[in-house]
Amino acid sequence: MSELVSIIVPTFNRADKIQNAISSVINQKYNNWELIIVDNESLDGTKEMIKNYKDSRIRFYSISNNGVIGYSRNFGVEKSNGRYLAFLDSDDFWENEKLSICIGLMEKKNKDICYHNCYLISNNEKKKTRCRKLLSNNFFDLIKNGNTIVTSSVILKKELFLKIGGFSEKKNMIGWEDYHLWLMLAKQKYNFLFVNSYLGSCRIGEDNFDNPKRVIYNLENIENFFINNLNLNTKDIWWIPYAQAKANFQLGYYDISFDLFRKSLLISSLFLSKLKSLYFITLIIYISFKNYLIKKKS
Repeated sequence: MSELVSIIVPTFNRADKIQNAISSVINQKYNNWELIIVDNESLDGTKEMIKNYKDSRIRFYSISNNGVIGYSRNFGVEKSNGRYLAFLDSDDFWENEKLSICIGLMEKKNKDICYHNCYLISNNEKKKTRCRKLLSNNFFDLIKNGNTIVTSSVILKKELFLKIGGFSEKKNMIGWEDYHLWLMLAKQKYNFLFVNSYLGSCRIGEDNFDNPKRVIYNLENIENFFINNLNLNTKDIWWIPYAQAKANFQLGYYDISFDLFRKSLLISSLFLSKLKSLYFITLIIYISFKNYLIKKKS
């Protein structure tokens, strides 16, 4: 008998997109699932649309989460009955073999948490993005190299989620509560399994959390969490200044961005990240020189 998987889908005003998410669950080759949709008082007819689904495995709840998506996910978990939890954002969707492949591998290899590669969809363009396989010291890898895990790819044992305390509902963790959960799971030395297959699609660029100002705010909170809660020295963590540099570059703060890319370049141990930092440094020099010539002519 296959184990029950509880799929948690938080949503808000995505009646036009959540249908793809629901259909991708219904079309799974793995049939022993329940779908728990937690709606943050949508005003676009989400509730009425979901009523059209006559599948008894689909349950709908309406709550007010006060902008804290971690609360919606935790609420969904409270209502769940499965041994496994799977998370799916309402604008994302899965390949139809996702559950059968992941659950099969988790049980065969006795793993606690599973994640996989996803396609990224932006401006109707679809491209592949590879997650990395975490080092044997999962916690060290997540600290040193940052988050590589897409929430909509994750399946984990419910008992471990409850032991950790679920997603943080703190306001200053909105936008990175998922990364915080992976850190807490890794700190307890639970086993992560990376499935090197493209088993889902995720939309990017449609949330406020992708806004560069919000990114900078979240990065400050992450760094403070490392220092104050984990007692870590962040001077050798390359990905924080790299992400800060990219956000500042988007805002047009080239001087700040240049210094941060340079800092990331000097401390990163990953060749690709060094190459990316060098590319942006070169680009900033070019932009600055071009702007200088324009000013000189005027």
